[in-house]
Amino acid sequence: MKFNFQTILYVIFGFFIVFGVAVFAGYIDIGSSSKTVQPTGNVVIWGVLKNDFFKKYLIENAIG
Repeated sequence: MKFNFQTILYVIFGFFIVFGVAVFAGYIDIGSSSKTVQPTGNVVIWGVLKNDFFKKYLIENAIG
């Protein structure tokens, strides 16, 4: 059976697409071995609500 260049290229790209989807879906673990990494950073919330409202929400729901 003779494979042309286009068929081989489709197979290679198909493999990388399936591999990428598997990595992003979490089926394949690539990277750090620690699963307990906590994201850090600052979040800026724009709007008309008071700052105390968001602090109270974050303390009650997200952090505690």
